[in-house]
Amino acid sequence: MQNWERAQDLYEMGIRADEDERRRLMAEVDPEIAAFVRKLWEQQPDARSFLADPLINPPPSAVFEKGQRIGGRFTVLQSIGKGAWARCIKLAMNCWAA
Repeated sequence: MQNWERAQDLYEMGIRADEDERRRLMAEVDPEIAAFVRKLWEQQPDARSFLADPLINPPPSAVFEKGQRIGGRFTVLQSIGKGAWARCIKLAMNCWAA
């Protein structure tokens, strides 16, 4: 647990830092933790692009019915609930879909 907390702290300190600052942060860090954090930093731009393009963009009033296909890859299993800003639905991923 302590290693995870250290990695999380390092990630947060270095996410917006330049390469020189990141090198200083990693200077005396356990090599295994440093490698893990560097990998997270490298993957961070991919996460932004993934989140920028949603699979579907339903209207706010969308109602999902049991058995409905979404985005060609998911099937609605059940509605779990809704709040003021969002609805929660349980989906099954159709791995065989093209």
